[in-house]
Amino acid sequence: MRGGGQNQRISARCVYEEYGFEKYQCIDLDGGHDCLRFDLGLSLQEHYHFNGTFDLVTVKDIGHWIFDQKMLFSNIHNALKVGGCLVWRSPIAGGFGSGCFTYLPQKILQLGFCNHYLYKTAWIFEQLSGRSGKFGSWEQSEATHLGNSAATFLGNIQSYLSRDDSWRMRPICDGLPIIRITAVFQKLRDTSFVAPTFPYAPFHECICRNAQAVLHNCLPPAPKGKIAIFGAAEAGKLAHIFAQTAGLSVVCFVDDVACGELLGCEIVDWENFVQHKQQLCDFLLFGPHQKGDVSQRSGCSVPVASLDMRWFV
Repeated sequence: MRGGGQNQRISARCVYEEYGFEKYQCIDLDGGHDCLRFDLGLSLQEHYHFNGTFDLVTVKDIGHWIFDQKMLFSNIHNALKVGGCLVWRSPIAGGFGSGCFTYLPQKILQLGFCNHYLYKTAWIFEQLSGRSGKFGSWEQSEATHLGNSAATFLGNIQSYLSRDDSWRMRPICDGLPIIRITAVFQKLRDTSFVAPTFPYAPFHECICRNAQAVLHNCLPPAPKGKIAIFGAAEAGKLAHIFAQTAGLSVVCFVDDVACGELLGCEIVDWENFVQHKQQLCDFLLFGPHQKGDVSQRSGCSVPVASLDMRWFV
């Protein structure tokens, strides 16, 4: 920050104290403000014998500089108490050499889901940066809220990036564009860190992974523990596998053509579902890539939700 006509670095401790945090520690390799000079690419517990845990862990624009990403996230996970919150800020596009990595937005979700985190909220914003002359300072856009639901997180990012006024559309002479997100997650369980994998396995295997986290993060509340599935073809079968893994009971399949029974569940038409089955269900679930639309159909009084394979690892 700038003060007294000269550049002066001010510790963030005052910000945490203002919010009522009594215990504050900072990790930074430059050693400023008596911070801990730890390399986040090494195990904090084994290499530095550091076992501190905190109610709030913030990682601001540093994670993309660490080569050992698994160790980085293990250190973050181990430093956060159960019930505590992680505030993560990182680039998801652009930068042109600003750090070693950018992060796919779905991988940020998957990191949280496979480690039993609850998505709380997120924002997205853009920056233009330069090193000299007219680019000696950062130009930053106002942050746009991405919502409090993990179910809409990826779609809201796509909508933002498709805007004609995105700074990505500006000429490179204006500066180097960087798109960043700030996301907040809450840690729910005391488990060892698990690294997400790429979903090279068949869908019927991937959709079993972190099913409970997807249920809690992306789907409507299920106090009854019962749902109906729209469609009795492949997408419906995948939704059934998910439901079983997540601990949900399937009341029925809803299909306009098929009839009879599938996977031990009755297949009913839309009218039968509306009149006799929906009151038994918490919501109606679409499998991944399910064709069809019920938004224009009448009579449905329960929420309708869809599975997105980008949520699974």
